[in-house]
Amino acid sequence: MKVGLFGARADDRGLGRITHDFYTHMRPDRTLVIDMGSWSHQFPQHLDRYPDATVVPFNGGALDDDVMRRFFTGLDVAVMYETAYDHRAYDIARAAGCRTVLMAMPEFHRHLTEEHLPAPDVVWVPTVWRLATFPAGTRVVPVPVAAEQVNPGSRGAAGSLRVLHVAGHRTSGDRNGTLSFLRALRLLRHPVSVRVTTQDPRLPTVAGIKHLVSFDTRCPEDHWRLYDQADVLVMPRRYGGLCLPVHEAMAAGLGVVMTDCDPNPQTWPIVPIRSRPGPTISTPGGPVIVAAAEVADIAAVIDRLAANPAEVVRLKARARSWVASNSWAALVPRYLAELEHACDTVVAA
Repeated sequence: MKVGLFGARADDRGLGRITHDFYTHMRPDRTLVIDMGSWSHQFPQHLDRYPDATVVPFNGGALDDDVMRRFFTGLDVAVMYETAYDHRAYDIARAAGCRTVLMAMPEFHRHLTEEHLPAPDVVWVPTVWRLATFPAGTRVVPVPVAAEQVNPGSRGAAGSLRVLHVAGHRTSGDRNGTLSFLRALRLLRHPVSVRVTTQDPRLPTVAGIKHLVSFDTRCPEDHWRLYDQADVLVMPRRYGGLCLPVHEAMAAGLGVVMTDCDPNPQTWPIVPIRSRPGPTISTPGGPVIVAAAEVADIAAVIDRLAANPAEVVRLKARARSWVASNSWAALVPRYLAELEHACDTVVAA
């Protein structure tokens, strides 16, 4: 079975990390990297991460037909993450005798709202979130954890709980629940150390928390450093399936606190935050109902953990166990089986 990776990214954003992990652990026979050029904005590209790849410039339009045709010819299956960049790629691959597999992120999957688009032969989703909106035959294939082990460390010098929140970039509907998290800090009764990491200086302003939290806008060369000196990741996430900060936090030895909305409790060993259905937002994949957590409930969970170090220890242990079962080393055989399944898929004419 000859496997290709189509549309790898070379920056340090989510798609860059996911596609490079696939490249590193699955060792595809052929790789095509998208050079985002000016579209990469402030995120530098590291094209040298793919020394044997074909690099294709992308300016938001079509990819070169001949380059795509040569890439797919001779492959049995090609894997793509989130997008093909050029929807014609699916038909070009099919004509070359190559099956295509797309790991779809439901909120960005335009095929759910634009049925006329050329489609991949097989669709994977990383969690069960919004699975009911996908056609029959969609496969739930988890994204493995890049299980680089970071020393979990000890609790702070004064014994206080060290809380981390990963805000990332501002997103539609405040995906990571940053505003609710910041508001909850004003209600805490126990001393905690709080750090918020962000790639966007335009975070919401919340009065009365400056003495409670430090904001980290650095982009270290080794992004694992973002998880240093923390005990728990608190993510009152409002919507979404795959959550890379959760994977990375657990690999770094942190416990995780998340809202109890789908798919969080059935996907990760979390401490749940009670939530309720909130407003609906529009996404390329259709309308999405976001979850809403009361700030008092967020604060209550943090206070409980701050007062119970033994629970934090147990939460970290559960995280490490989950990582061991969901690492690339553990899931490569499943990926090979899923790719074999894709090669055997009968494609409608």
